[in-house]
Amino acid sequence: PLHYQNRLRHRDYLDLLRAAGFAVVEEQCREGTEADLQTLERGPLDQRFGAYSLSDLAVRNALIVVRKRDQSSAVAAR
Repeated sequence: PLHYQNRLRHRDYLDLLRAAGFAVVEEQCREGTEADLQTLERGPLDQRFGAYSLSDLAVRNALIVVRKRDQSSAVAAR
């Protein structure tokens, strides 16, 4: 009960960062193992995770390096 876990997935962070005006410079993520995917297939998932693929749900950790887009590229990206 004392261990906080955030339910955002790797792709959620990417979407949020891009929406906030950041450009992704580097992205690395450690995919889940085959055993992780099998566990996810067997277990019940809350409906809010139904839009995610099992590989999205199995990401174990990630590194995302971003930089703020300059105004000219931010306008062009819209």
